[in-house]
Amino acid sequence: MSQFKRRLQQEVPLGELTSPQLAVLRHLAGVQTATISGLARLEGIKPQSMGGTVAGLEAAGLLASQPDPTDKRQRLFAMTPQAQAMIETMHTSREDWLAQALERNLSPEEQHRLSEAIPLLQHLLQTP
Repeated sequence: MSQFKRRLQQEVPLGELTSPQLAVLRHLAGVQTATISGLARLEGIKPQSMGGTVAGLEAAGLLASQPDPTDKRQRLFAMTPQAQAMIETMHTSREDWLAQALERNLSPEEQHRLSEAIPLLQHLLQTP
């Protein structure tokens, strides 16, 4: 799986983003808003380390923040429309590359067998 992930990144690079920055954007795409502490927990790192990653994204105009209504000491971060568009473009580009690679490199029978394996892989991902 790691080789597959590396190949996708070669075909559709992250651009100026680092892997930790992309991870933050992916998390925020799923949860909409989060604090630095919450993002750090999701990534299994210290809040201080996450602070640098978030600051870089905010400086690039990819994150916006507002005070947390339940804890004024914290800030809630969310993706900007620019970040949302960038992530969507990246996903579409990767899906297009993968669809073309499957069509180019696999026979129709192999494509069918692969499609049958997808539910099994999804089940493995959901199993603790």
